[in-house]
Amino acid sequence: MPATDRVRLAELMATLSMATEAGTTGAVAELGLRTAIFAAHLAREVGADAHDSFYLSLLQYVGCTGDSDVAAAVMGDEVAFGGTHKGIDFGDPMVALPALLGYARRGKSIGAQIGAVVSTLLALPKMAGMTRTHCEVARSLAERLAVGERVQRGLTQVFERWNGKGMPNGLRG
Repeated sequence: MPATDRVRLAELMATLSMATEAGTTGAVAELGLRTAIFAAHLAREVGADAHDSFYLSLLQYVGCTGDSDVAAAVMGDEVAFGGTHKGIDFGDPMVALPALLGYARRGKSIGAQIGAVVSTLLALPKMAGMTRTHCEVARSLAERLAVGERVQRGLTQVFERWNGKGMPNGLRG
């Protein structure tokens, strides 16, 4: 097969990234690809590995489909939720919980709002494992695509925070 007829790994991953965005978050079109390109340029500027930065950024949300059933059960339309809640710091419960509960109540009668809040609160323990699922699915895919150990490890840490309050393992630094 001529080289021009082959699909490059980056093209396959970009397609997976765009499909994930369309199916889970209501994100801006090609946000993952744009982020990956920016990350690669930034990595070059600071002397980091541009290749790893590109793939890590491109695949960071590809695992979000791993528990869409849980997200749909809690939020209803998780695509609409993702589209209206960009920029919410889900690592901070004091910010995330009001956003989630506000969304659950939106457009409902008072009685239905109470039911939605109770339902959402009861589902929170299931949601706690969602980040771990996202990371494991993304890491597993990266392993199958042989993108390298650093990218695979990075995908298990994309939701961690410098102060140890991230997920799924509370890593610091």
